Amino acid sequence: MKFAFQFALLSALCNAAIGLGDGHYLIGSKAFPSQVLSQTSKDPLHFALHTKNVTQKEIWNVAKSEKQDYYSITSYHNGEFINSDPLLGSTCHLGQQFQQYIAEFQGDNNYQLVQNGSGYFLRAADDGILELAEYDTSNNELFTFIALRTCPGW
Repeated sequence: MKFAFQFALLSALCNAAIGLGDGHYLIGSKAFPSQVLSQTSKDPLHFALHTKNVTQKEIWNVAKSEKQDYYSITSYHNGEFINSDPLLGSTCHLGQQFQQYIAEFQGDNNYQLVQNGSGYFLRAADDGILELAEYDTSNNELFTFIALRTCPGW
């Protein structure tokens, strides 16, 4: 257990040093430190308490675009994209529509994610639901990507 924590910490530090890249990640919110983005249902995506056992429904594939700092984020479980309408306050869900996000590094392995096209930021609402919001400086718009070297079932 102690080794796993140290490995995750080292992984997070390496991510901060070299930036976000293609790979499998847990996505955490600075507003909810003990929770990760989960897909227990299609609507809406939300942050849920993370236990020591990682499940496929907590793993996200991040793929870098040809454009610098643009990424698509898909579910490891079913390959669907994080989708939302390009409207303020829209909740995020899984869907087939290809959407990209601009990852803006904020230090300490924290990123803000901006929906390409709308200019709105992904935000962990106070109830833990992932939604689109205007820019603010709260922890609700800061996300941590914890790289996984192997995934369940590999």
